[in-house]
Amino acid sequence: MVQQHLPVPCDDHLSIEPDNANLVWTLYENGTLLRHNDSALLTKRDYCLQPRKIQDLYKLVPHHCPIPIDRSNAYIQSVSIFFMLMIIFVYSILPNFKEDYGLCSLCYFGCLTLSFILIIIV
Repeated sequence: MVQQHLPVPCDDHLSIEPDNANLVWTLYENGTLLRHNDSALLTKRDYCLQPRKIQDLYKLVPHHCPIPIDRSNAYIQSVSIFFMLMIIFVYSILPNFKEDYGLCSLCYFGCLTLSFILIIIV
């Protein structure tokens, strides 16, 4: 029975074509699917089988739905970078923070800001 009216469950899916030599896959009895091009083992949650009409035959073609990237941590760190730059600016202007404690704090916040910037870039 072929239910071709059922849509692929995600908008940004990757079709693993059986005829493409670069996208060869193997389906095991336990339901895991092995993609041979990158040796990735996909569980039943990571892919779905959808019918596709190829010539006059229907073939089941696996579709892999990539997990969307959560960028909320990067946004929170961007706000933190702004406030750490404000702290660095205030510490460098006020005369009370020109001693050892202030210089250590400036160094700490500078390193922390730099590490947050690098994490966001990566």
